[in-house]
Amino acid sequence: MKIFVFNTNEFTLLDGFLHEQLQIDFKFHLSSTDKNLLIYIIKNKIAAIAVLSPKNENNLPHLYKVDIRHIAKPDARTINFFKLNNDPSHPLSLSNMEIEEALRLIYKTEYSFNYYFQNGEDLFLKEQKKLLTNKPNTKNNEAPPASYKINLSNISEPHIRTQYLLKHIADIVGLDCFIAKNDQNKHYNGELLNYKSMQDIPYNTISREALSIISLIDVIWFKDDAPFAAFEVETTTSISSGLLRFSDLVYELNHLPINLYILTTKNREQKLKKELNRSIFKKTGISQRCNVIFIDELEKLYSLVFPLKGYIKNNLLDRISYDFSYFQSN
Repeated sequence: MKIFVFNTNEFTLLDGFLHEQLQIDFKFHLSSTDKNLLIYIIKNKIAAIAVLSPKNENNLPHLYKVDIRHIAKPDARTINFFKLNNDPSHPLSLSNMEIEEALRLIYKTEYSFNYYFQNGEDLFLKEQKKLLTNKPNTKNNEAPPASYKINLSNISEPHIRTQYLLKHIADIVGLDCFIAKNDQNKHYNGELLNYKSMQDIPYNTISREALSIISLIDVIWFKDDAPFAAFEVETTTSISSGLLRFSDLVYELNHLPINLYILTTKNREQKLKKELNRSIFKKTGISQRCNVIFIDELEKLYSLVFPLKGYIKNNLLDRISYDFSYFQSN
């Protein structure tokens, strides 16, 4: 068993807990035969322990999968007792007995899973806002640390990547694509999200107020200038806001059978279930119209259909989507 220890911040910890990933600007020297454990240190206190494994460590930022096994909220954390390496990419030099004792002390602290399960998304957004609004402390106009820049530049990457995939799948099945107005100038994989996409929603019968709301739906597919499917990507944002935008779309264009999809991660399944079962969405029929796609399934589907442009039907998402009955409370 190998133990890696590194100093980090609350945002990185929450990213690991919610998205099971770590994006970092150096490469861990992982063991190929032993289990690799990662200790999160925040303000000289032990915040969490996770199993660390490679996901895509050959490109910057290096991407790792983390499976957090123990996490403590700030007031329940123990003081760090590890002697940190100057280079965190290497494991600590500890005997098996020392590792066992260290893990015993960590696991004795309060396990705060329920706290983070209930509050993790709100805490993540709070820490995200801090990164976006607060500049790191630097002296003599020095550039911020690379790790800060990487975290900042990848805050919304899963959301943007999902929009990018939906746009390209639309092209594969022969549909036009509209990207949310507030995301049209963003880039992914060196490509402008709005490249070869519709600039505006082609309806002048919709009220200006409703159109301004509908234009913020993350992705809309069009067939012959009529909305075919609408998508809200909910990786960190409030799920209810996406459902409300769907409500405006359905109300304004109730004569059209538009397919509605929510794309999210499996760790948000319980929150999604809670939102879909709210009375306001069930009584208006929005919940019943929504289908859910887990983003990792979309990734797999994209890799399969990418070479098959022109040979795939536009109902291909039925293969990976779940309808409301899957999430309906008894």
